Amino acid sequence: MKYTIERLPESRVAIEVEIEAEQVEKALNRAAQRLSRHYRIPGFRPGRAPRYIVEARLGREALYEEAAQELVSQAYREILQKGEFEPVHQAELESLHLEPFSFRLVVPVRPTVRLGDYRALRFPMEVPEVGEEDVQRVLEHLQAGQTVWKAPDPPRPARMGDRLTVDLVGRVGEREVERRQQVELTLEDSRLPPGFEALVGAEVGQTVEVQTTLPEDVEDPELAGRPATYAVTVRAVYEPEVPPLNDDFARFYDQESLDALRTSIRQNLEEEARKQARARVLAQMLQALDEGAVVEMPQALVEEVARSLHQEREEQLRRLKVSMAQYLQWRGKKEEELQEETREAAARELRQHLVLQEFIRAEGLEGEGEELQKAVEERLLAIARGELAGETTPSGPALPEETTPGEAAGEAPASSPAPEASVEPVSEPKDEVSADV
Repeated sequence: MKYTIERLPESRVAIEVEIEAEQVEKALNRAAQRLSRHYRIPGFRPGRAPRYIVEARLGREALYEEAAQELVSQAYREILQKGEFEPVHQAELESLHLEPFSFRLVVPVRPTVRLGDYRALRFPMEVPEVGEEDVQRVLEHLQAGQTVWKAPDPPRPARMGDRLTVDLVGRVGEREVERRQQVELTLEDSRLPPGFEALVGAEVGQTVEVQTTLPEDVEDPELAGRPATYAVTVRAVYEPEVPPLNDDFARFYDQESLDALRTSIRQNLEEEARKQARARVLAQMLQALDEGAVVEMPQALVEEVARSLHQEREEQLRRLKVSMAQYLQWRGKKEEELQEETREAAARELRQHLVLQEFIRAEGLEGEGEELQKAVEERLLAIARGELAGETTPSGPALPEETTPGEAAGEAPASSPAPEASVEPVSEPKDEVSADV
């Protein structure tokens, strides 16, 4: 057997193989025996018909198909055992010539990643200062959480800041588009839909006609942005009872005084600001690391990740009892558009994973789980601060553009599983056929 290996774009290799005539003849004889066992040939017991009889009965192409399956698979296994590349997916039989017997396989191999000069990256950690207004904003949020809503005594019309319980019926023209009861509305400028400020001044039991415009993201696209009329009946009016900001309020949060509560809030805000600044630098480093890398990965791996993402989405939809048709309608996409979106997401996810794994390898980082994650983050932050400025970026071995037997196109671990090669049946005799492996 003679073969050559050529490196192709997108982390693939092409293997050109030629089998000696003597080996082909032996494979044809074995193929004839197998075929004679599976097909009844008059005058011969199973497996006993001579090769020329089998060939005459079943055809020359059937005999070569049977032999080709064995020859291709055996040759591919022998090549894999030499460890000259690391397959990551099933091989594809690109072409097959019968006389002389030769074939070409294209094999997706381990992706290659070449990182840029990431040690030269610099991103300052900018921690924003926590002001008194930030502390006050948190206090007001806590205060709102302790607010009690009660009916005003004596009863009065609704005013801004109140919370209403209402029944409502919405129409677009003569079509009813919404009917709900016991809906809570808070009369605040930031929360009110357009037009619902007309409820200010309404009393319990009163029905108010509200003119509004439906939002663009309503479930029915035909209603998006359409003017609508709502009949809103006020069932209850509640006013807020806001607790005063004092030492008693602070003790509810396990602080001795209001000043102690303010100090605690400031410390928490400062710690959160440092965490966010750290997260921003890590995100900038990871993005720059990705942008500076050259990644070659086989499309077969991208498709595999895309299938996994699609299956995860289907499982989520099943748990939510939502059909794919409903999901597509909600997203406003066709199935082909969703598939392309999923492939693009899979390519990004796979690329980011490969770049990060190469960074870990290049930096010699070790560990598992949280330990490894912490080591990666600390190294990225050290680089961003310039603490490794005197060291050059580690570089992996360059891969050759083309290799021949004996030249490594990638180092395959001994435990790496070897995908099998197979030949699809052909219906007509041809000197050259193409099939998936």
